[in-house]
Amino acid sequence: MKCPFCNEETNGEDICKMCGEKLSIFYKAHDASNVFYNKGLEKAKVHDLSGAIYELKKSLKLNKRNTKARNLLGLVYYEMGEIVNGLSEWVVSKHFDSDNKLASMYLKDIQASPAKIDNYNQSFKKYNLALESIKQKNEDLALIHLKKVISLNPHYVKAMQLLALVYIRQQENEKAKRILNRAKKIDVTNTTTLRYLEQVSEQEENIENIGYDGVETGRITPFNFGNIDAVKEERPNVMAFVNLIIGIVIGIVVVAFLVVPTVKEKETKKYNQAIVEESSQSSVSSTNTRNLKSTNESLKKQLEQKEKELKDMNTKAGNMKVYDGLFVASKCVMDGDKEKAGVELKKVNSKKFDSDDAKALYSYLKKEVFSDQIKQYAQEGKDLCNSNMAQEAVDVLKKAYEIADENDEDYDKILYFLGRSYHKLDKKKDAEKYYNMLIKKCPKSERVIMTKTRLKELKSGI
Repeated sequence: MKCPFCNEETNGEDICKMCGEKLSIFYKAHDASNVFYNKGLEKAKVHDLSGAIYELKKSLKLNKRNTKARNLLGLVYYEMGEIVNGLSEWVVSKHFDSDNKLASMYLKDIQASPAKIDNYNQSFKKYNLALESIKQKNEDLALIHLKKVISLNPHYVKAMQLLALVYIRQQENEKAKRILNRAKKIDVTNTTTLRYLEQVSEQEENIENIGYDGVETGRITPFNFGNIDAVKEERPNVMAFVNLIIGIVIGIVVVAFLVVPTVKEKETKKYNQAIVEESSQSSVSSTNTRNLKSTNESLKKQLEQKEKELKDMNTKAGNMKVYDGLFVASKCVMDGDKEKAGVELKKVNSKKFDSDDAKALYSYLKKEVFSDQIKQYAQEGKDLCNSNMAQEAVDVLKKAYEIADENDEDYDKILYFLGRSYHKLDKKKDAEKYYNMLIKKCPKSERVIMTKTRLKELKSGI
């Protein structure tokens, strides 16, 4: 077992020989974590998945490095159709233990089938569409979406529960029972499933009290959908980039704050020891004195070199702050909050990035967050320009220009109509700037020929 403070092997000692920290509380937490893991395993074996999640989360709260508990938690989520949560646990497990064969196998199995990943993503999208349909009181459309969700992700308990709710609302109690019993087979103690089954039973009892003359003698309480949260769509590419960059940050921080100070301390002790030893022998001969001075100078240079290396490492660790906005934007995208992600991305200065992976992640996030917005602004600006509303067109197109780059498919449209709008406003320098930019950055664009014509018009004063 390794010390949680310095990561050295403890060999069962109560006090770490390397850092001197007491380990008794750590051992107790480690043992308690294993107890909760065993409880979670027993519950998972009898398909009490909700109970297993509860126990395994307690296990990880006591020992976040308990990869056995984390792997099992990922499997439980996977069995309930919560694919994203399962993948997250396995990625974290792999981070704590790079040789974790189980986590590697689970991740490899999922990633080996792009079609399966696409099905899961489609199921999450359909689930969210069903939620929107329910909010708009279009339950028939919600039924269609939810049936598709279950066909794509047959173990998705949340979707089964939501489908049952729609059936309950429509008084299709037999259908609701069937789908709830199916969900119960996956997770036998899920309180939500059991509560909905109870609701079905209550409705059936109330229906029996309705007289043949059409007068209702027992009131059927309509079921409320309540606050059901939308799920996150899986984004494996973003996670890969984020994990890679987080690994870089952790590596730099570990070197800067653990390795280099230790090396510096050892070199300093060596330096001081050498001075003491050489000083005690300095009276032997003048030759020894010269050797002492030479050694002293050599050690000083080594110490200065180590201090310089430490300073460089601290500088690099400080420079990692430029990636903070990128991390926040990545998390927002994974949470489905593109609006907040856009705000964070606008704060990011990608010119300061040293890592090619960070630059690639930035480009990916820009495309993910701004692509629809850029397309909308570009078309709106074009329409305004063609309607002779040149100043309004400039205002809209400028917004697109600020968040677009030459890799966007509408980039040439933005540049052309910016130039055209300034042309109509008789601002020749601005018009010429964007016309020339289009010719230079988008040489294969179909608009190049027309742009050159417009430039000639500018020079001739048309």
